[in-house]
Amino acid sequence: MDTVVESAPYATDCIECRMSADCTVVEVFGGGGHEWGLEGLRRMEETEVSDSLEDFAAPRMAAGALFIIGDRVLLVRKTYGNRWDIPGGYVNHGESPAAACRREVREEIGLDRPPTRLLVHDWAPREDEGDKLLYVFDDGALGADEAEIRLDGVEVDHWEWVAISRIDDYLIPRLARRIHHAYRAAAEGTTLYLEHGEPVLGSHPRS
Repeated sequence: MDTVVESAPYATDCIECRMSADCTVVEVFGGGGHEWGLEGLRRMEETEVSDSLEDFAAPRMAAGALFIIGDRVLLVRKTYGNRWDIPGGYVNHGESPAAACRREVREEIGLDRPPTRLLVHDWAPREDEGDKLLYVFDDGALGADEAEIRLDGVEVDHWEWVAISRIDDYLIPRLARRIHHAYRAAAEGTTLYLEHGEPVLGSHPRS
């Protein structure tokens, strides 16, 4: 019966096709000679097959815009889901979060406003929705653009300036936490990393 003598990393050629491969090989003693078999390569191939895309995170991403006047933030009332929210929505395939934020603002309230900076990045997975990454961007002061707001009438049917002290009355808890921290980040000139709506790392003031 063949006996395994040595197993070690080795650069060798396939016994049958002579194709060169870097792998862990097994030296087998049998029939009075030595034979290098690509045992390690087989193991590596099996690992690659099992290491499928299902093993990697593929989070849903969403991006929203925060507009602030003093101690108030702009909220929109959507026609679906939990209703009150900030302007924003899910990121499309191949789209960046910043581009998605700009698109959603344009679609929902009729303003073409590129984000000015990132306020919070929130990792907030849910059992019913899987992994989620949520971004809130500062969209700058509205100024005269407030008079140009035009609701789409499909996804959004109302908008309102709401005092930051009252947003818990409008928003579901996880969203309210995120907006509170985004408001703080805007006031302090920081960007915050959140998990489930709460900071887990230090803030990073702008230089």
